[in-house]
Amino acid sequence: MFNPMSLEGKRILVTGASSGIGRAVAILASRLGAHLFITGRNQAALEETLSLMEGASRHKIIVGDLTDEAFIKSLP
Repeated sequence: MFNPMSLEGKRILVTGASSGIGRAVAILASRLGAHLFITGRNQAALEETLSLMEGASRHKIIVGDLTDEAFIKSLP
């Protein structure tokens, strides 16, 4: 059956995933089947977000600050 909300096979970068809207987007996208890269400055908070996501093994945490140009260039 076709699911127009499915994110199966999609790779998504979610910034600010350590709290608030970013965390909510990451959790929902994981439930819809996406493979996620979640970023933020706080490793512990990102690990908490990851623990709330479905299929944790298919997602990756990337700790860094988006105001740092070198960090931005290092993103996948």
